[in-house]
Amino acid sequence: MQKASLDGIYNGQTRVIDLSYAISDKMVAWPGDAKAFEAKTNATVEKEGYFTRSFWMLEHYGTHMDAPAHFPPGKTTLDKIAVEKFFGPAVVIDVRSEAERDPDYQLTVKRVEGWEAKHGKIAAGSIVVLRKGWALRWPPSLEKE
Repeated sequence: MQKASLDGIYNGQTRVIDLSYAISDKMVAWPGDAKAFEAKTNATVEKEGYFTRSFWMLEHYGTHMDAPAHFPPGKTTLDKIAVEKFFGPAVVIDVRSEAERDPDYQLTVKRVEGWEAKHGKIAAGSIVVLRKGWALRWPPSLEKE
């Protein structure tokens, strides 16, 4: 397996795709949390001569990554994972039709083998992204698909 390198980002050989949504009050909060997000203007150009804003949000709000330590004790925390682990070659498997029939659809080995028969073998160490169409469930102002 080829080790991921951040050098490609800086020299233009690597394309980085941000899959996150912009943080706003329109995002879906974790069920049961009374307050998820707050943004407020602290100063305006008109009044103070400069603009500043502050915001507060829950740890598990919006697009984010959970580390292995999030649930079971004794596992790795996010700050201990090498940044290179978050970058690498990626393939996208479009399973929107399956997810439309079953919102809890789980990728099968047969489906991966079918993808590989059409597109070629997935290289070891690749990041496999499932396109399930769930972006359509977000508020319209957040849609990316």
